[in-house]
Amino acid sequence: KTLSQNFPTRYYTTSSSVNAAEWILQQYQANGKNYPDFSVSKYQHSWVEPSIIARMQGTTHPDEIIILGGHIDSTSNFRTSNAPGADDDGSGSACVLEVARAILNSDFRPERTIEFHGYAAEEVGLRGSGAIAEAYKKAGYDVVAMMQLDM
Repeated sequence: KTLSQNFPTRYYTTSSSVNAAEWILQQYQANGKNYPDFSVSKYQHSWVEPSIIARMQGTTHPDEIIILGGHIDSTSNFRTSNAPGADDDGSGSACVLEVARAILNSDFRPERTIEFHGYAAEEVGLRGSGAIAEAYKKAGYDVVAMMQLDM
């Protein structure tokens, strides 16, 4: 509800999209504040909206990464038009946040590292996820599974 009502647009070049990304980051921080080996960071791009990466360190196979992602941005025909994006992709982002909240407020400790991604600039060519995927490939990260929730 917050993503679609408090941010009139999340078009990737607007200040409202930056505010939405910051709100998502704060949700992860609040839910993970008591969880061991948990971190949240912004992934900066060449445009203003950052992607958000929350990370639960794995216990047995920490170098193997499982990713659950959704995108932060929304779109419309004009970047200044109202584009609350309740379905695309507020629903996916909300699901990723809720899965993280449930896990972070439990006694579950993953064997593999789990990352929760909020991607920027997906509506304009999958730019946020593409940049992160390329960086992970270049760094040699072992991503063993990925699920993208988009609508």
